[in-house]
Amino acid sequence: MTNQEGSKWDQVVHGIESRTNLCITDLCDMDISTLREHFDAKFSKPLSYYSAFPVIGRGSALRDALIGTDALNREVDEILSHG
Repeated sequence: MTNQEGSKWDQVVHGIESRTNLCITDLCDMDISTLREHFDAKFSKPLSYYSAFPVIGRGSALRDALIGTDALNREVDEILSHG
């Protein structure tokens, strides 16, 4: 990795940290429930995931639509119940 690439990486990390108000190591150490609670409070609305890309090939994991907290929780619970 060159110095320029390292600098770009540092910019990305700084952008994430400034947007979330959390250091990158804290973000990596938090579980999804804690992250969701933090972001729900920070942005005053429930956290949603969506895909900004069209369906290509076998399809998008996020189905190109907003996924609400309840739907995401159901999917995670279903996945974990099979483990």
